[in-house]
Amino acid sequence: MDFEVYVPVGEKNELVIYNDPRELDTDLKKDNKGMSKKRKTYSPAEKAKIVLEVLREESTLNEIATNYGVSPQLISRWKVEFIEHMPAVFDKKNTEVEQLKKEHSAEKEELLNNALLP
Repeated sequence: MDFEVYVPVGEKNELVIYNDPRELDTDLKKDNKGMSKKRKTYSPAEKAKIVLEVLREESTLNEIATNYGVSPQLISRWKVEFIEHMPAVFDKKNTEVEQLKKEHSAEKEELLNNALLP
């Protein structure tokens, strides 16, 4: 069975005939340039905000997912990861490592600045 579909190409619509519905599905997943759509990435702050909203239980998971345009399954994975890593917030060794990283970065920058000066 053939499928006839008008596909937008630039400012025009072109008639495309598909022999297999899988071809149509593949083309629908691509943008006009023939490249697959890029996934949206979320910053750690965005993920935390969404997960905290879920944990407050003021809205359902599906409502929150719809509001942010994220799948409920993905939010559930973020929630599990968030809960698993909560103890790290209170881990003093982790805080010490972060402080050492900051000190190292500042020292490195100072050394680079001194090396660049005449």
